[in-house]
Parts: sequence; structure tokens; C-alpha cells
Amino acid sequence: MRKYEIVFIFHPDLEEDRLKKRIEDVEKYIVSQKGKTGKIKDAIREKLPYPIKKSSEGLYVIFDFEMPPTAIDELRKKFLKDENILRYTVIKK
Repeated sequence: MRKYEIVFIFHPDLEEDRLKKRIEDVEKYIVSQKGKTGKIKDAIREKLPYPIKKSSEGLYVIFDFEMPPTAIDELRKKFLKDENILRYTVIKK
């Protein structure tokens, strides 16, 4: 298993309960792939360096986890389908 970090930028209008649901969904997927979730930093509202999908602000969430490398592609596909995620990046640690 490899260690990863995901940095999400969520749409700024996303309600707190829906944001928590999105994060829980990611945690469930990681656990279902025999991974382990780690530290999750609370959402921080920040001004974006440039507009993304007509938004000038975003909610940044940083998430540490461990997961087999073979499951990362499927996780990325899930993120692409979510219209509330403006951007994300997965970083190997």
C-alpha cells in the first residue's frame, strides 16, 4: 500500500452537510479497497488564483490516506463525475 494525499477544491456554495457526505463517500471507497484513512484537515475557504468553473473562491480540503495503487484510477474517475469538485490532485507521499 502507498501513502497518498488528496487536495480538493470544492465549490464554495456547497453546504457543510453535503461536503461532509462527499468526504465520507471518499473514506468509504478507500476502506472498501482495503485502504486506511488518515488525517483530514477541515475545509478552508480561500480565494482562487484564477476563476475555475466561474468560481473565484473554493473550499480546500486536504485528506491523507493509504491505498493500493491499482485503486487510484477508479477514485479519480469518481472525482471527475462530481460537479461540486472544482479541482483535485492526488499526491504520492
